Amino acid sequence: MATKQTSSDDQDARELWLVGELRKLTCEDDFAGTLNEVSCYPQLTRHELSEFERDVRDWGLMYGIAFGLAVAKWPQEPHKETAKLAFHVARMVYVRWGGEIQDPALKREAALRAVVEQYGRWDEARFTRGSGSPDEPMGKSMAGALHELCAVVAR
Repeated sequence: MATKQTSSDDQDARELWLVGELRKLTCEDDFAGTLNEVSCYPQLTRHELSEFERDVRDWGLMYGIAFGLAVAKWPQEPHKETAKLAFHVARMVYVRWGGEIQDPALKREAALRAVVEQYGRWDEARFTRGSGSPDEPMGKSMAGALHELCAVVAR
């Protein structure tokens, strides 16, 4: 029984150490200079990386650093266990540093839903006023919803 407690204490100590090391790096400009380097690859000629692609790249960097630090600190540990620790810690630190990575499909769906809902409100208002003109302006809220949709689809 005491062995399990010691093991748990050891795991907690490892997690705290790894969290501390990653947080130190995230506090430095451009993630201790690494973001400048990783942003050079891949070199795209037709477009820049989307927000989602940059987030995934940054997450990969965070996880890779966490795994590398953990393997260097505890080389005798099985890599499977080290990978679990690194994943847990990297995700926790990444979310604090950069926020949750948003699924672009969900963003598009939300933007489409907003446009459809706004159109429904505009159409209902047009019907209840009895104007009947489909040429009547839709207003700023519809323009805003369409702008957001364009921004999400363009990513």
